[in-house]
Amino acid sequence: MASTGCSSCSGLQILGVALRCENTGKHVNLMATDKPADIYGAIAALVEKKHRELVEERTHAQVLKLSKQKAYELWANSVTDTTHGQWLKMLKSITVQTTKEDDKLLKVLLKEYFKYTEAYAELQFSLDRKTVKRNVITYCYGSVHFGFTEQCMEDILRPAYREHRKAIAGSLPSSWHFDGNGNRTASLLASHIYPAAEYTILCAAQAMHWLQKTATLIVKQNRPLRWTSHHGFLVPQNKGTENLLQDAWKAQRPVYTRRVS
Repeated sequence: MASTGCSSCSGLQILGVALRCENTGKHVNLMATDKPADIYGAIAALVEKKHRELVEERTHAQVLKLSKQKAYELWANSVTDTTHGQWLKMLKSITVQTTKEDDKLLKVLLKEYFKYTEAYAELQFSLDRKTVKRNVITYCYGSVHFGFTEQCMEDILRPAYREHRKAIAGSLPSSWHFDGNGNRTASLLASHIYPAAEYTILCAAQAMHWLQKTATLIVKQNRPLRWTSHHGFLVPQNKGTENLLQDAWKAQRPVYTRRVS
């Protein structure tokens, strides 16, 4: 098996082998290729492409203008009073954020406006394999948009924000293009990383969705969730993992433990 240090995701390797998925396998070094594959780099490239499609080669000033234009178009199609004064009032709510996000339209406009500004900010900051690595690793274990967002905040944006504030406090030059502490950027990243991961490992993603959907249907019927390993070991999960051994004993099946050599 080819190996390239930390360029292969073991969780996806397992799914790739189990499903005999060539598309997944070629991205996690399960198949012979001309050069070592890098699943994290491949997904990062897709995410960067989505960001660049939003802002293209615009400058910061041009991106701000684009954000206002897109938000205005959305606002104008959603309200009856489209006078200039009403738009300026709404624009202030978007850019200064003096109004709580209780208003549904405001939430939509904020998302539309900051979609462009935060894409620009992330491209100016950094967007590489390290940006997506933890998200891709935890995808295999059920992490979704909320988890991805929190991971991006914890690993990337919060540390960067602390360094920025520290530099400013010490009268050192420091640029911060993100809105606030970067939470909107983290959410935007998550919204692009998740579909990029599913596109790259299509069969593994489809299998995970099927398992999750099936488990949900079983739980909704208040039935125990049980599955049988390829060794014939029945694994009941109706009472939580802490009762796994007890349930297995009641099922009169042998309990296997992993032997570490």
